[in-house]
Amino acid sequence: MASKKALMPFLLLGFFFFFPQTPAQAKLSNIPKVYGRGLVNAVSIPLEALRTPYVEMKEHHWIWPFSFFPRTFRNVMFRTASVVNDLVFYPFTAGFVDEVPPMTEKIGISNYIWETEDEF
Repeated sequence: MASKKALMPFLLLGFFFFFPQTPAQAKLSNIPKVYGRGLVNAVSIPLEALRTPYVEMKEHHWIWPFSFFPRTFRNVMFRTASVVNDLVFYPFTAGFVDEVPPMTEKIGISNYIWETEDEF
């Protein structure tokens, strides 16, 4: 019984290879880059609490004490969603899309924690 459970991931992997291949599957080389981006963002999620006040003070001199908490919550949630997208969902869609930008790019926060050029 244990040997059947050990073979299950290989059977599932084989199942995915039976799908018809598309020309976009040449883009599978993007997977390591996206995995790396996801891992770096996963490690840097707690640092978002340090980065957000810096950016808020720079952008909003007077209102930043009030906007800090909601903005931090939003940034942490979007960065977490971006990590989940990069590490969990992207491998299943990699063959069908050219490249998936990080979700943080869509709302205007930096792709990585050390980039502070946000567009609020």
